[in-house]
Amino acid sequence: MQYINPFDLLEITSDNLSTIDGTIIKKAKRKLLSELELNDIGTIQYHGIGLTKADCLQAIDDLDNKDKKEFHFFIFQNVHFNKFITEGKLDLFENYKVESIYKLPEFLDFVSPFFSEQYDKLLAQNIKLGRLENVTKILSVRPITNDSYIGKCYKSTYVYLWEIDADINQISDDIKNKKSLFVENKFNELPNVILERINVPLLNLLPSYFQNLRNQLAQNIRNLAVDINNEPYYLYKPAFRIIEIADRISTDGLVKQTITKTYYTIKQNYQDDIKKDEEEAQRQVYSGTIAKYNKIINQIDKVADDIDNKSSSYISKNFSGLSRWLASNINVSELNSLPDIFSNIRIRIVIQIKHLSVKIWNDYEKIEPSFELIQFAATIKVDEETSVQIKTDFDTLKEIEERKRKYGERIASAPTMSTINGIGTRIYGDTLYFVFFFIPVFPISRYSLEYDGYKSYRFLGKYKLYLWQKLWQWIFVVGIILLIIIGIINSNNSSSNYNSSNYYRPPNPYSANDNSNTNSQLSNNSPQSDVTSQLRSNLKIVSMKNGNILGCTYIKPKYDYQLNNKLIISVGENADVAVKMINIETKKCIRYVYIKKNTTYTIKNIPQAKYYLKIAYGDDWEIEEGKPIGQGRFMTNTLYHKSDKILDYNLVQNNDGWQVPSFSLKLNLVYTEGDMDQFNTNSISSSDFYDEE
Repeated sequence: MQYINPFDLLEITSDNLSTIDGTIIKKAKRKLLSELELNDIGTIQYHGIGLTKADCLQAIDDLDNKDKKEFHFFIFQNVHFNKFITEGKLDLFENYKVESIYKLPEFLDFVSPFFSEQYDKLLAQNIKLGRLENVTKILSVRPITNDSYIGKCYKSTYVYLWEIDADINQISDDIKNKKSLFVENKFNELPNVILERINVPLLNLLPSYFQNLRNQLAQNIRNLAVDINNEPYYLYKPAFRIIEIADRISTDGLVKQTITKTYYTIKQNYQDDIKKDEEEAQRQVYSGTIAKYNKIINQIDKVADDIDNKSSSYISKNFSGLSRWLASNINVSELNSLPDIFSNIRIRIVIQIKHLSVKIWNDYEKIEPSFELIQFAATIKVDEETSVQIKTDFDTLKEIEERKRKYGERIASAPTMSTINGIGTRIYGDTLYFVFFFIPVFPISRYSLEYDGYKSYRFLGKYKLYLWQKLWQWIFVVGIILLIIIGIINSNNSSSNYNSSNYYRPPNPYSANDNSNTNSQLSNNSPQSDVTSQLRSNLKIVSMKNGNILGCTYIKPKYDYQLNNKLIISVGENADVAVKMINIETKKCIRYVYIKKNTTYTIKNIPQAKYYLKIAYGDDWEIEEGKPIGQGRFMTNTLYHKSDKILDYNLVQNNDGWQVPSFSLKLNLVYTEGDMDQFNTNSISSSDFYDEE
């Protein structure tokens, strides 16, 4: 609908409406009609359109209506508004000023048909031409219409975008049905086709009236990206460029969530595809280096297999030279500087070296070569997870090495010590000697040991003999040989015998819980030895069962049968245990129980308090004839510990009432494992365990 301003049409120039009376209007009207009669075509030009006599009379008749006359005069005086409503000029939006009349319902009803038509044309035109600046200016002014004409202001733009959406749907359908030109051609062109149709910044400028259409457009573009990303195409690059378009469109609600999720999925596929291409290119460049390190990996595998099969030459050399062989074949500086495509190669090498290190220690107990290998593995750059594994093994071997340095080689059992008439074996200091009338004459071996003051030793490990002791061994042996030779020469029939002991490699490596050995030093010719022999003649080994150890004068078992709590103790395969449960406050033992190896026992109905444990490991529970079981003790392979952990059996109040605490733990001379509580202990002496609190 074309707007015609009668004041403009009649060329009235007055600036004051009150001065424009009927006479002035009639005079101007006669002049206009005369021009029409003199015009051969019967029309006059008005802002680019031809008006007939009827058009002119209809417009002039509005001046007979007071309100319309005022509205036309306002528009006539407002040049920018007049140009827009008659010609669709942009001047109104470039020079916009708020007027109170824009809120007047009568004015809005009057102007809405003319304003909405020009607004619709101007907005759609600039949207199609992609003029972002003009569209921004137009949309900065809310249409000066009543609410019923808002849709007409956006009609042409809406239709234009709806047609684009239909085109995208058609492309998607054609691709699914394999009828599209893009199936036969390159999909890489498709993102550009969409971008030519959709100006995303302009689309996002549009008001909320277009939100549903924006969501629909973005969703359809997203679906198109998914079609290309998935089977059978797997074309991640054009799919990613298309989903980027959808992601840049301002959407809301579930559509936004769906597009965001799809965006990151396709982006990951695209990045992985790029990485794969880059890695393939790098593999071509580094093909020789890759082949070299794969060969090294195969060589390490061969060494590991030979060690497994006990056919490796390194075994006879105590694995000397193995770490040097690795260092001569693996340039760590070069390997660490290689690109990410070598990450798996680095990890494989490190894991193989770690495997060798563990095998050499577990199977052969050779700490030096094992530690050298794990040190070498730690210099190779790997991912965080593998690095943590290597660090853990490194720390473990470091601790084992420190223990070995401090306590010596591990031993399987305590050495036999006994004398008959002053002749036999006996400990002096840290060395086991062959003694002759209690005089040490031949050093047999040195030990890391503890003496409890009761003729009982706790053996922690085995040291190497001092140099002077080794020299003395040779001197002693040579002396014996010389005596034999002299005896033969003198036809002496006497002879000397030398007995050697066999030492067995321990079955298990060092561990956090010390697998110690104990023995007693006895001499038949000393007063103490005589007493000990007499005592031992009255001792007997008792077959023990799981349960309370009774007959202890100072230990009274305590129970609280109203508490259904428990302490579950599982014992490993290396020793039986005797456990004392000590009240921290009273220092009294409330339970004293015996648990056999490879079994589990449950202490129940424990009174409320905090407790710690004293634990005795060993074999052969011996008691004196006529004495109660509770006065017995382990006599072989003994070890005594006191727990660090406090067991709190006090009731705990929570939202559901009272919680009854219970605990479970696993005891073993070698290790603590599984999902039970980690139970840390400190070593104590036998007197600390058996003496009452």
